[in-house]
Amino acid sequence: MSEKKTRRFSFSVLMQSRKFLSIASLVLALAVWWGVMSSAVTTSDRTLAIPFSVDLTGSFAEQIGLRLVDDVSADVNVVIDGPWSVVSKLTAEDLRVRADLSTIQKSGKQKIQLSVSRNSAEVDYDIVSYYPDSLEVTCDYWATRTLSLETDIAALSVSDSKTMKLGEPVLDAAVAAGAVLSGPKSEMDKVDRVVATVEEEAVLSDVQTFTAVLLAYNAEGDLVDISHCSVDGLADLTVPVTVPVNIEQTVRVGYELSHAPAAYANSKNLAVLSPSKLTLTGTAGALAALNGEISFGTLDFDTLRPDNTGSCVIKTTMTLPDGVTAGKNSQVEVSAAVLKNLTTKQVTFASNSSNTAFRDLSANQSATLMQRYYNVTLVGTEESLEKLTADDLTAAVSLGKADEGRADGTLRFAVNGADDVWVYYGTAGGLAITASVSNN
Repeated sequence: MSEKKTRRFSFSVLMQSRKFLSIASLVLALAVWWGVMSSAVTTSDRTLAIPFSVDLTGSFAEQIGLRLVDDVSADVNVVIDGPWSVVSKLTAEDLRVRADLSTIQKSGKQKIQLSVSRNSAEVDYDIVSYYPDSLEVTCDYWATRTLSLETDIAALSVSDSKTMKLGEPVLDAAVAAGAVLSGPKSEMDKVDRVVATVEEEAVLSDVQTFTAVLLAYNAEGDLVDISHCSVDGLADLTVPVTVPVNIEQTVRVGYELSHAPAAYANSKNLAVLSPSKLTLTGTAGALAALNGEISFGTLDFDTLRPDNTGSCVIKTTMTLPDGVTAGKNSQVEVSAAVLKNLTTKQVTFASNSSNTAFRDLSANQSATLMQRYYNVTLVGTEESLEKLTADDLTAAVSLGKADEGRADGTLRFAVNGADDVWVYYGTAGGLAITASVSNN
C-alpha cells in the first residue's frame, strides 16, 4: 500500500502569502490606533446640543409676580475637549445648562446669561465653549378683566333680504355673561373692548353656527395684540357664535280668563287691547309656535275693579318668548280695558251656618269662621247691582285637611241671581281667613 503524505505547516510559506500579510497589517494598524486613542495623552473635541427652556420657578421674578410672556427655549451647543475614550461616551444628560434669573427684577424685555457645567460623575474633560451664551426673555405681570363681548357678523348675509334678516348673534355659554380675559398687563392695559368677529363670508337661509375670532381694540379703535392672553372656558381666542335667520310675522294679542262670572266665561271680546296686534321678529320655528296669537297674560276677575271711566283698565309689561322680539325689544307694554259701564257696590256679609259652607272637613268635624262679618265689593253694571243685597251671597271656605283648633284657609263668595256680577278680592284666589275647627 502507498502511504498518504501529510502536509506540514510552513511559516515561510505563510509569510510569502499576500492575503495573510494584508490581513495581518490591518489588524496591527487597528491595534496601534486603539492603543493611541485610548491613552490619556490623546484628546479630542466634540460638540453636544443641550436642550434648554427658561423656567422662572423659585426665582425672585416669580416671587414678585412676573411671568414669561413667551416660552423661551433653545439648543445650547457645547464644545467639550478630553480623552477620546471619555468624550466619545458623553451625552447631553452629562451636561447642565443654567440661566442667571437674578437679573430679572422688573417687567420688559431683557437678556439673561447662560452657564454650562458638568452633570455627572465623569469629569475628565473640559468645557471649551458654548453658544448661545445668553437668551432674550420678556416678562410681565399678569392682569385679569371681565369684559362684555360684542359681536361682528358683517361678513354674513341672508339669501332673501325681502323676507329674512339676521337675528341677534348668540355667544357660547362660556362667555355669554362676559369674557374673563387674562394676560400680560402691558397688553391688557390697552384693551378697551373685545369683539367676536365672524370672518368667514356666508349667505344664510337658516340658523348657523360659526367660529368667531376674538379681536381686541383700544379706545381709539385700533387693533390690540392679545395673542398672549387667554379667556376662561375657551381653548383659544375663538368662540362659537350662533346666528339665527329671522322672519317677520304679525300676530294677534290675546289673553286668558280666570274666575270670570258665567255671563263672561266664554266671551272672546271682553277687553280692548292696545296694541291689539304686534309685528314680531323671530325664527320661523319660534313664530310658528305662537300659532298667530300671543297672550299678554290672564284677566283674573278676582283682581278687576273699574276706574272712573267705568272700565277695568290693566297695564302690564309683556315679556316675549325667547328668540322673539318686537323691533329690538324683548318686552312690550300692553294695556287692556275690560268691559264698559261698570260700577261697584259695597255690602256686608254676615256669615252663618246657612250661608257658609266648609269644604274638606271630615264627617265628624265642624267649623266656624273666627271673623263673622265681611265687607264685600261687588262689581257689575248699575242695573245688575241695584237689585243685589248681601243675602244674595253665599260663602265657600276651603280649609284643606285641618286638625282640631285654629286653621287657615280661603273664602270665596258666590253671587246668586246675577251671572254678570263678581266679587273683587284684590288678590287672586279669594280671601285669606282663619276658622275654628272642632271634632264632634
